[in-house]
Amino acid sequence: MQGNLILQYPLPDFISLIETTVRNVLKENNIESDQVLNGEDVEKLFKISRVTLFNWRSSGKIPFVKHGNKILYNKAEILKAINNK
Repeated sequence: MQGNLILQYPLPDFISLIETTVRNVLKENNIESDQVLNGEDVEKLFKISRVTLFNWRSSGKIPFVKHGNKILYNKAEILKAINNK
C-alpha cells in the first residue's frame, strides 16, 4: 500500500520550487529558445539594473507576462525585441 505525503508550503515558495525545477529540466535538455526568465535573470543576461529593466518594461521595449505578482519574460521574445530595436 502506497501512502500519500502532503507537504504544506506557502504558495510563493511552491511556485518558486516549480519554476526552479522547470528551469533545471530545460537547462539539462538544452532547451533555450522558450526559456522563461524572471527579472533577475534578465538583469544578469543584459547586465542592466533593476531600474533599467523597469524602464524597458514600462516603455514597451521588451514583452513580459504578469502571472499573479510575478513578472516573467520569454528569452527568445526578449532577444528578438532587443535585436529589432
